[in-house]
Amino acid sequence: MWPLTHYLLRHRFQAIILTFLIAYIPVLGMASILIAALVTLCVSVLEGAAFTLVATLPYLLVFMMGAQQTEVVTLMVWTTVLLTVISNVVTFAFAVLLRRQWSWSEIIQIGALIGVLVISVVHLMYPEVSDWWTKQLTLFYNQSADLAGLAKTGPQSGQIAAPQGDNPVEAINTIRYFATGIITVFVLFTAFIQVILARWWQIVFVNGSRIGKELQYIRLSRLAGILFLAGMILCYLENQVVLDILPVLCLLFSAAGLSLTHYLCGLMEPSRGRFWLSILYVALIYSLTMMAMLPLFSVLNIMLPVVLAVLIFVASMFAFVSLGFLDVWFDLRKRIQKA
Repeated sequence: MWPLTHYLLRHRFQAIILTFLIAYIPVLGMASILIAALVTLCVSVLEGAAFTLVATLPYLLVFMMGAQQTEVVTLMVWTTVLLTVISNVVTFAFAVLLRRQWSWSEIIQIGALIGVLVISVVHLMYPEVSDWWTKQLTLFYNQSADLAGLAKTGPQSGQIAAPQGDNPVEAINTIRYFATGIITVFVLFTAFIQVILARWWQIVFVNGSRIGKELQYIRLSRLAGILFLAGMILCYLENQVVLDILPVLCLLFSAAGLSLTHYLCGLMEPSRGRFWLSILYVALIYSLTMMAMLPLFSVLNIMLPVVLAVLIFVASMFAFVSLGFLDVWFDLRKRIQKA
């Protein structure tokens, strides 16, 4: 990594070509935006913007070529391209803030605030957005069922295929109230992970240091705590806008709780701390992977792995959100210190 890092930073014309080509490679394509974020952090905002544009352009080109070859562009394709483009732009914005010495706490809170504003504007402009999501999720489910070869939509493609009973209907009727928030969380989460990886790349292979200490001290403001309490009250009253904002609030406080968890594990013996963190991340990766495959498991009528993943995810998020919320009021790092 040392030779590659220094080559990318010293030979930026070759680096920008490499960034463009990497974006076409499945799975490894994310490395292109990491290079762009690294250039933003280490070189300049202007060059970082150029690299971000180059890292995003291939997705648009592939989408345009695919749209010319098919009469109907599926919701999945639209969503994938759009979310990739937005997450790349947000990653670049976060990298700019890091370059200007913003703390992780400030970046996470400003990201959540932007997410809340976006969701609020969507509901203001499209009051019936939950009904729109019902139609789109139904269409997506039927397309997934067709691809799996296990369902026939028949002449009425807007209706859910019958073999799996009412479970898909119930799931869609629940998800539709949170769908905009879930999409927003996906963008923010992806951008956070990408900028964290770019920061790690910079600190370890450019500065020769460690990123762990930075990420152990994410603590939210009391204003965030007050807004979270107000949000919980409005969720109890079934306010549709706040229900959609709830995933963003949970992401914000779970990030703070995860940071505190890293701090607490850092107080243990190194081997024990690494062990518990490994268990934690294996469980989270399993739960996220299974939930991402929910459409496939749904049409295959295999729900046990997804149910287990959801239980793990909900329990983990509840613990992280609780820790993050308590830390707002009691500053737990000051109260819990290594002897």
